Amino acid sequence: MEHIDFHISYRCVNKCIFCSSSDSIKKFKNHPLRYEQTIAILKEKRRQFKSVNFTGGEPTLLSFLPSLVRETKKLGYKIYIGTNGAGFANRDFCRKVAPFIDEACFSVHGPTPALHNFHTKNKASFANLNKALQNISAFPVTLSSNTVITKYNFPHLEKIISFLASKKIKQSLFSNLAPEGRGLANYKKLAARLSDIKKKVPGLVNLANNDKIILRFFGLPACVLGDYATHSNDFFWDARLNIEQAGDDKRFFIKQEKAYFPSRGRIKTQKCRACFYKNICGGVFRAYYNIFQDQELQSVKK
Repeated sequence: MEHIDFHISYRCVNKCIFCSSSDSIKKFKNHPLRYEQTIAILKEKRRQFKSVNFTGGEPTLLSFLPSLVRETKKLGYKIYIGTNGAGFANRDFCRKVAPFIDEACFSVHGPTPALHNFHTKNKASFANLNKALQNISAFPVTLSSNTVITKYNFPHLEKIISFLASKKIKQSLFSNLAPEGRGLANYKKLAARLSDIKKKVPGLVNLANNDKIILRFFGLPACVLGDYATHSNDFFWDARLNIEQAGDDKRFFIKQEKAYFPSRGRIKTQKCRACFYKNICGGVFRAYYNIFQDQELQSVKK
């Protein structure tokens, strides 16, 4: 275990219809982390951990992020940031942060303003995303992306890959809708069928290969990926330490929790018991199983 996922922000300029962190944002937005406690934790963990992903909420909204990444880099960490581009759309902010980070993962949920902004519920989000990608491209930062698959952007996944290629994205994660926060509240309305996704996988992988993009999938059972099972993010998932806010209306504290397997509400069904990938694959989301059962799953034999 060498990696930390550190939730440092509980604010966001977007209100994504599938936001898995919406409950935490609502609960902790008025109780921000302090710079001193954040850097103290990173100093304490440095001997064991080599990399940290600053996530949220939207981490680029933190006023102390420039100081945080500078000091974190001095500690020797490899630094990742998961972002919708809000802060990086500001050129001065980008100049203060980008020189100290190794990778930035941008949220991209549509290849056009209409489709992307529909998902984010922010009319400025696509414009901010493009400004951010333009600003950060001036620095030697590896660019990656995350796209949450919904019924609405599912027909346009190929165009999203083409958009990513035009922005010099090196690696992309296509994420099956996670039933958390608004993702759970809107699950029936948003979730794409696994059988439909399965039909698209070969074409998406081939298109990404042609554009020299490493494409991986989150939250999909290996059997759904079929011959492309090794594109499952489960195969590359590393054990990690999750650090985030916790508490109630009277008491707030920092929770640290080790994660050894990519579960996040996923389960194994009877069909998984004899599957070749049973010890690697995280299975199907329980919320999906409760609606559609497991008729789209199959045990893989090798």
